[in-house]
Amino acid sequence: MNYQIVKVNNNFNVVETLTGLTIESFDVFNLARKYLSFLNKGGAFNGFTPAFILRKVHISINSDYEDM
Repeated sequence: MNYQIVKVNNNFNVVETLTGLTIESFDVFNLARKYLSFLNKGGAFNGFTPAFILRKVHISINSDYEDM
């Protein structure tokens, strides 16, 4: 089992067992369980998720851009 569900406050976090990295957070247990099942059956990175995949990226849009 590469992933597990950890309850934190009112959220159910799907956590990578080896690294402790939170992959996704849900407010409904059944959704977390379905995602956990998908991941434990080999979905995504199979227990070795690169941390940079989960980082949020801020994109700034150039306001001078004109449609062609």
